[in-house]
Amino acid sequence: MFTLNAQTEVVLRDPFFACDEASQRAAARFHRDLHFTLKPSASAGSRIIIERDPALAPEAWTIDAEDRTIALRCADSLGVVYGLSYISHRGLGIEPLWFWNDQRFTRKTRRTFPAEHASSGTAAYRFRGWSINDEVLLSSWNPGSNIDVWEMAFEALLRLGGNIVIPGTDGNSKLHVSLASDMGLWITHHHAEPLGSEMFSRAYPDLEPSYLKHADLFEKLWNDAVERQKDQRVVWTIGFRGQGDLPFWEGDPYFDTDEKRGSLITSILEKQASFIRTRNADAILACNLYGESVDLYARGFIRLPGNVIRIWGDNGYGKMVSRRQGLLNPRLPALPEPSERKMMHGMYYHVSFYDLQAANHITMTPVSLDLLGRELTAAREAGIDDLIVVNVSNIRPHVMPAAFLADFWNAGSINATDFLFKYVRTWFAESPEAVLHAFTSYSRSALSFGSGEDEKAGEQLYCYTVRGVLSAWMKGKTDTTIESLRWFVSGSFAEQVRKILEMALDAAARYEGLVCECESVSAALTSRKAFFDATLGMHARLYASLSKVLALFAESAVLFTEGKFIESFIRCGESAEENMRADAILRSWERGKWRGFYANDCLADVSYNTYLLKVLMEYIRTFDDSPGYFKWQRYFAYPEKDRNVVLLTNWEKHMTAWELYLASKMCNILKAGHHE
Repeated sequence: MFTLNAQTEVVLRDPFFACDEASQRAAARFHRDLHFTLKPSASAGSRIIIERDPALAPEAWTIDAEDRTIALRCADSLGVVYGLSYISHRGLGIEPLWFWNDQRFTRKTRRTFPAEHASSGTAAYRFRGWSINDEVLLSSWNPGSNIDVWEMAFEALLRLGGNIVIPGTDGNSKLHVSLASDMGLWITHHHAEPLGSEMFSRAYPDLEPSYLKHADLFEKLWNDAVERQKDQRVVWTIGFRGQGDLPFWEGDPYFDTDEKRGSLITSILEKQASFIRTRNADAILACNLYGESVDLYARGFIRLPGNVIRIWGDNGYGKMVSRRQGLLNPRLPALPEPSERKMMHGMYYHVSFYDLQAANHITMTPVSLDLLGRELTAAREAGIDDLIVVNVSNIRPHVMPAAFLADFWNAGSINATDFLFKYVRTWFAESPEAVLHAFTSYSRSALSFGSGEDEKAGEQLYCYTVRGVLSAWMKGKTDTTIESLRWFVSGSFAEQVRKILEMALDAAARYEGLVCECESVSAALTSRKAFFDATLGMHARLYASLSKVLALFAESAVLFTEGKFIESFIRCGESAEENMRADAILRSWERGKWRGFYANDCLADVSYNTYLLKVLMEYIRTFDDSPGYFKWQRYFAYPEKDRNVVLLTNWEKHMTAWELYLASKMCNILKAGHHE
């Protein structure tokens, strides 16, 4: 065994590595890891000598240990990064997700590392990485202690064997691209930001974003982006979408046929490719076949330039089919045809998604790992084996499936059961079997919004269904269909809310069972109890609460359609009160470095629904209260002997709907079984 202690030194012997930013950062991280795990001792320190070996394949490394020296030979800077990460993991016990999974370290005087030859394997995918997308939590969170959130994100990706990143969305991608590059990562781009360019409507807010009218300005933005990234390693994303991550023709009515749409996209792809290849003939290009482009490409309306990685996307829920667009959900296979398998193919895969309908963003995917594993395997068998980029949004809620995807991109195959057992043994060694069962129960508890096994509801269904119903309700559209929810439930307003009530009650019952299971698991844990409670336990409690919110709200809507206004009002108040609990659950484990992590929950925006429900309570009140707004106050707040004595209209200032609701709880109004 080779001994590591606090005095162990990393020596970048090769002049290339000594001057290389990524190698220097990797050495600094290793010294930090030594500090995490080792305390000072009187023993002399060992050395890790890093040398360059051009005979090795890109990213490769070898290790040989003798006497007091480890010889780490690397092909390039990523070889240094991965080699030191290997020693850190094997010798110091630093897990790749140490920061995100709250790993705690016990400092010892020495640790040992196997004194044997070791070498890197070859990853199954040439390019493998993350898209840090819709990162509204990360962008506003400050963990303190001089921690750079984005550095921690890129470090985790590198320790998982990743080598490429979309370093944030929109402005963030430009803000953090230099750090990502300095740490050794390749850069690529969001499909709505071709070549990493500025959005047209941000650069030219007073102009119509029409390529027909302003081709020169679009091309200037693309050229500027290429020039800005000339010193970085880039997989260039070419493409053309609208300004809000939507089909471009939604803002340009001229393109009213598939022929016109495909022809313009094809010509733009050729032009973007030429911008890059005139500067670098060996540049690597990729194009996302996502959303509307899947169908256009499949029917031959879009043609790609030669030697371009075709990037296929799942539907946001782990299934390799086209994404649902409103009511249109053809579920077209998002896989290359057999005739195309000799071409280069990649995938953009989601463990987090934001669609304003049913996806998960602040919670772990409710789709089973088994499904994800089968879809990933099928994609690789179909020829998608050059690139994989995983949407991990704000990372922390998604670390487990992110680790699952990393195992897949390294090995090219995965067994969900084996992975999950390994994961819980790593992080919950005290009670792995019970934790394993709780994780599998999580996906089984989810509300199904369709017949597909991928159609499992994330927190957005609960939040946005409330808003969709509420909007129609307060607009007086209770005699027709809620169009925004027709993808989910059909029929009249009354029929839709009854179906929602039924599904929400079923989900609430399942999640209550999961909460009980998680509480039992938590009671058996000690060292990892807080982490379990703050992750899977919190997600279980949040879903249990959100499903109750939706059930109470839907029941309120049903009662309203029956003319039972006081009962409807009370249920709406109960829904608002439960929504407060849901928000409190979300924020309950914001402790230590995680303080304020969910502060900018602006997409699901759980707390906003409390406000909306209180507004709705005022609306419901208008249907039965007197024009002077004192009838309900006398009924809810006055003793029975005073309710019908009207010498003065009211003795106190008018109460708000929420105050009335709280008063009703004191008087058990609804339990009385009658009202005026």
